[in-house]
Amino acid sequence: MTKIMTAYMVMKALNENRIKPTSLVTISSNARKMEGSDMFLEVGDQVPVEDLLKGLIVVSGNDAAIALAEFLSGTQSAFSADMTHVAKEMGCAQTEFKNASGLPEEGHKTTAHDLLIMSKRTLDDFPKWYGIYKELNFTYRGITQPNRNVLLQKNIGCDGVKTGYAESPGYGMVASAVQNGRRLFLVVAGLRSMKQRADEAYRLLQWGFGTFANYTIMPANKPIIELPVRYSSQEMIEVEPGKHTLTMHRNRIDQVKAVIKYQSSLEAPIKAGDQVGEVTVTHPDWNEPVIIPLVVKKDVPRSFFLSRMGQTLRYLFQKD
Repeated sequence: MTKIMTAYMVMKALNENRIKPTSLVTISSNARKMEGSDMFLEVGDQVPVEDLLKGLIVVSGNDAAIALAEFLSGTQSAFSADMTHVAKEMGCAQTEFKNASGLPEEGHKTTAHDLLIMSKRTLDDFPKWYGIYKELNFTYRGITQPNRNVLLQKNIGCDGVKTGYAESPGYGMVASAVQNGRRLFLVVAGLRSMKQRADEAYRLLQWGFGTFANYTIMPANKPIIELPVRYSSQEMIEVEPGKHTLTMHRNRIDQVKAVIKYQSSLEAPIKAGDQVGEVTVTHPDWNEPVIIPLVVKKDVPRSFFLSRMGQTLRYLFQKD
């Protein structure tokens, strides 16, 4: 599953135009001699980056991982350091890469949480290249190999992400699927076989889609409160919640609680979209509350001087 980050680095270089899909990579002896899954590269082959990226993702080619690492950073060691740096910038605090393939090595480590971050960032940052993850097979040198993610064929909306295996951590995978416009990610590890890995991931995805749903607590673009405003031709302004989607257990939506806080003294001018408060939403299943901003619906221009003076006097008398 290290290859999720390896692929991310390649996609990043493509997106920044540092390399092209058609750029040719000369295969070294280091890449050729890699053990484990491969795409059958030979020393001296000149292979387009896009083909190596597909070989990396679809058939989990260790040889493709090394070839791409050397092409981008000169050495696998330098590439691993670059991977670690970018991963930490994403928020993967517990990740340290020592190679590009994911083969066991001292100090090479990550977590389920960090793998989830890498996978989601791949989808968010490079949706075009993320599409490779759902390709069912890849052919190189006349040899066709299937994608090791068998969930792609289970008709559950799966479109990624990556399987992995090593003796110590066992069989694992990061999977993602979309049903009715809603996407779930999951990470499993420590399983005893490819079948158990596929079965457990399938079960968890189906459980997630069936047990949880997305809800809008307060419809966006619908005022929920009016607040007084000074120095404006209007005395009250409409305030509405920002856009939000909350994931909750289908049978426990009634346990949600919301507390509204807002500024008690507003003065014009105020622009549409300015935040003037917030709604704190809590639920027993959540570790942390969700904060939804309260925003002004329309522009509130400042009134003329005499009107403002009259409002100020009324305000002072009301205080007394």
